[in-house]
Amino acid sequence: MLSQEQKLKKLTDILTMMDQNLSKEDFLKSFENIINYVKAFEARIQKEHDAMMAEHRTAIANIHQGVDGKDGAVGPQGVSGKDGLDGKDGKNGKDGARGPAGRDGKDGLTPDITPHIKKLEDWKTSMEQRVKDIPSKPVTTIFGPGKTKVRLADISDKLDGVTKSFTLPTNFGIVGVYSSSAPFTFRPTIDFKEVGRTIVFDASIDAPSMLAQGQTIIVQYIR
Repeated sequence: MLSQEQKLKKLTDILTMMDQNLSKEDFLKSFENIINYVKAFEARIQKEHDAMMAEHRTAIANIHQGVDGKDGAVGPQGVSGKDGLDGKDGKNGKDGARGPAGRDGKDGLTPDITPHIKKLEDWKTSMEQRVKDIPSKPVTTIFGPGKTKVRLADISDKLDGVTKSFTLPTNFGIVGVYSSSAPFTFRPTIDFKEVGRTIVFDASIDAPSMLAQGQTIIVQYIR
């Protein structure tokens, strides 16, 4: 059987021969020889591998189980050691000093928010009243230079035949009151008076007729 070195040398010789100037026929023949050699080489490798595996399986099957050896003689008993001395009891540790008692915490105070809620409610009521008192119709500027002008406030949409006091926009005084309820007129300081921002009609004014719903009341004031 060729050694591995001899096989490699043979393959090298074949490749060297192919490298020379060969005819097409010689090249094909050489190439076919290489193919046949490779196939034969693979077959030999497989055959050698199969033979080696067969020998390995045979060797394993021929291995017999070994016999257990006899127990060894029991040795003499060793001398017992002396008992060790008991250790002394440890001393009790001293009690640690007690720390000072903590101070009692102060009771948490529950803040009384009632006054704040009352202020918020009053503010809300005041704002709602201001919105309600804003005339539905725009205030008309009649005349007057600078910051002081004569303006008109239409309170017709607030008439209900019962109410005699009506809140006006901020002003410096009422000039006059004009109404569609003819032939009635409203005389200043006699038929009405001004209390803060409110115009109050006198008791002599007949609300069901002079301040009835559907009438027109225009208040002229200075601002």
